[in-house]
Amino acid sequence: MHGLLVMGSHIKNIVANRTLKLKHKRSDNLSSLTINVGNPRLLSKEEIGYSENSTVSACEVEFIGLPIETIIVHGIDSIHAIQQAVQIDKYLTKYRNEYEFYYISGDLYFE
Repeated sequence: MHGLLVMGSHIKNIVANRTLKLKHKRSDNLSSLTINVGNPRLLSKEEIGYSENSTVSACEVEFIGLPIETIIVHGIDSIHAIQQAVQIDKYLTKYRNEYEFYYISGDLYFE
């Protein structure tokens, strides 16, 4: 699986990304928010804690423009890891009291 490289990202291979506009509720200034999902990687036996053959995979998710640490999301295989990683709304909703989120088109992200 090939990914793209995004400037400002520490993830080497990005499988998916989304760019939104962000406005702090106490300001009129719009800034950019980029969410990057890294390619899934197979976890080692040491990382998962048992020695049998496993397909457990993980994706990194980063939020450039919000004070959120990079998140590691696990799945039972690479497809499941990607499915879990792209569910970004559960992280963004924690910031809805402070910020308004917009699509690039200017439409509200959360209605």
